[in-house]
Amino acid sequence: MTDERFDVTLALVGDPRHPFEPFSDQERERPWDERIKIRLSVERAETLAAVIERALEGFGIRAPEDAISPHHHVDLAFFTENHPRGYWQRGVILVDDAGRAIWGVHDMRLVTYGEVLASADAGALAGDPLRVHIILREGIGNGIGLDWPALFQGLQIAWQVAWEVAERVAVIGGVAAAVKLVRDRLGKGREAVARNAPQWDRRGAAPHAFSLFLAIHPWDIAHLAKLLDCSPADARAVLEVFGYARGGDGLWHPANDEAAQMLSSVFEEAEWHMPYPSKEQQQRFRERIGVLLETGRRPPDPEPDDYLGEWDDFERAERRRVGLLAGGLAAVSFAAGWLFRRR
Repeated sequence: MTDERFDVTLALVGDPRHPFEPFSDQERERPWDERIKIRLSVERAETLAAVIERALEGFGIRAPEDAISPHHHVDLAFFTENHPRGYWQRGVILVDDAGRAIWGVHDMRLVTYGEVLASADAGALAGDPLRVHIILREGIGNGIGLDWPALFQGLQIAWQVAWEVAERVAVIGGVAAAVKLVRDRLGKGREAVARNAPQWDRRGAAPHAFSLFLAIHPWDIAHLAKLLDCSPADARAVLEVFGYARGGDGLWHPANDEAAQMLSSVFEEAEWHMPYPSKEQQQRFRERIGVLLETGRRPPDPEPDDYLGEWDDFERAERRRVGLLAGGLAAVSFAAGWLFRRR
């Protein structure tokens, strides 16, 4: 879109009578057509913050007194045709002048609507930039998700388990072919992660945000490589290790073969077990990956009570995590070099 002025429709997610408070599941799942909406005329140079502030004023909602910018009290999600409630991914991913994806863009005062449209044109944005959900933010937790060093450690453990399982199932039959594919994709994928995670982290991508970005749509390798600023071979390896496989249309789709389904589950297991990888959690992760690869199915999720005892190790795990991050993502490259020399 090249027009300097255009219409944007914004729909409210939340209760305007009690804004910024928890709202019902019914409100969360309400389809686009049933939502309260407002249509605004927007210029390309207008900031995203200014557009959101105008929309909130039109809805009769006042921002919290201590709010400096809308990103402190609202989330955004762009309309997605094939999702029942009209949206699934929150947040804005932009592209720079070189066409590379930039994650973690939070301050809406620094983003023009023209940049939002450019991101959509580049295929980096999930949904329609001219139809936007404004989600009145509830209170949020203080948890910390998976980082790149912890993901690399999880991929390394899974790769080791895949070698062990491949040897066993080669004797007893079963899912041997799929496990060997998983092993090979883990090997290439962990190397691609080690090479590229530092620059992705500098552009704001943690593993969870990165996984949501990959889920935007099926991928052409050359297109993804440009957005990630990596080689086509690394783009392919990363897609594979996150659980994607090539389809009959030549594009890469999630869970598109048996090995891809297993690798998608490996990432889910890593998100659950590896953010604070104590020895107990690493062993549990190793055991669960073994079951997954031998049976082709994720084992049942553990009960929350199973983890209560492990919170005794929280401070030790946090010190480890801070140490990793203090050294930057160079820790990933160092670990990669050391581990690859030991293969």
